[in-house]
Amino acid sequence: MNDADVSKQIQQMVRFIHQEADEEANEIGVSAEEVRLNSLTSILFAFSIHDSDLLCSPLNC
Repeated sequence: MNDADVSKQIQQMVRFIHQEADEEANEIGVSAEEVRLNSLTSILFAFSIHDSDLLCSPLNC
C-alpha cells in the first residue's frame, strides 16, 4: 500500500466512525425524548389524580 492508499483508507475509516457517532447521538436523543415524554405524562397523570381527589371529598361526592 502506498501513502495515497493509506490516506484514503484512513479517511474512509474516519467517515465511518463519524457516521456511527452521528447515528448513536441521534438514538440517544430519541431515547431521551421518550424518557422526557414518559416523565411528563406521569407527572400530569399524578396531578390529575391529585386534583380530582381535591375536588371530590367525602362530603360532596
